[in-house]
Amino acid sequence: MIDLPSDLPHLRTIRAWHIMCLRAVDTAITAAEQREAEQWKAEHKRGDTALGILEQHSGKGCGLCAFR
Repeated sequence: MIDLPSDLPHLRTIRAWHIMCLRAVDTAITAAEQREAEQWKAEHKRGDTALGILEQHSGKGCGLCAFR
């Protein structure tokens, strides 16, 4: 356990400071999650390209192939 001051004003100040730090950390986490989500979408967006069409239908088989 860390040593904390015993008086109420100092304890409340320390608590407020920690809340502000946690908010900053939460904001940074949210921003990082958004960046990762956008990066993932950009990497996995294939659209109507040939590769995208193949990926959409992979595992379904085309009826002409021996492999499904």
